[in-house]
Amino acid sequence: STPLAALCRELVGLMAHAIESGAANAPGQTFLPFDVYLPENI
Repeated sequence: STPLAALCRELVGLMAHAIESGAANAPGQTFLPFDVYLPENI
């Protein structure tokens, strides 16, 4: 499933960085860990 809390934290952090430093010269990627819930780990 999508880690919504981590996604929101990362998004707000990236927006704050863009406001402080201006736009990046090249677009970047952010990788978030995914959460997989299987019967074995519930």
